[in-house]
Amino acid sequence: MGKLLVLLILLEFSATHAGVGDVYYCVTDTNLTVTSKNQTTINKTHKFKFEWQPTKIVFSGGYTEEIVQQDSANFSARNLRGSSIFHEKNNRLARTFTTLISSKGAVIVNFATCEKFQID
Repeated sequence: MGKLLVLLILLEFSATHAGVGDVYYCVTDTNLTVTSKNQTTINKTHKFKFEWQPTKIVFSGGYTEEIVQQDSANFSARNLRGSSIFHEKNNRLARTFTTLISSKGAVIVNFATCEKFQID
């Protein structure tokens, strides 16, 4: 029983967790626009990358979001365009992004799966 406990603890601490300096490559799994009239449009999926810096997330193309909350497996970030919630599981990162387009009375929601760039 003791050996099993030690093994489980070692496995937990050897797992790679998201952290400052990590670079992720992402693919949107779902990209939707929902209007105030309850109309849903399925948008094209896309690929993007980002780097987790100490106080912000820097996306490809220079777009940034300020980190507003974080713990070891989750963090959220936002800017004037919208907000993201990131959740890490099994060395993969899921991103949920929402933004309000007030001129159209719509919300854009996209879900992306991200993998950490590994240097071998």
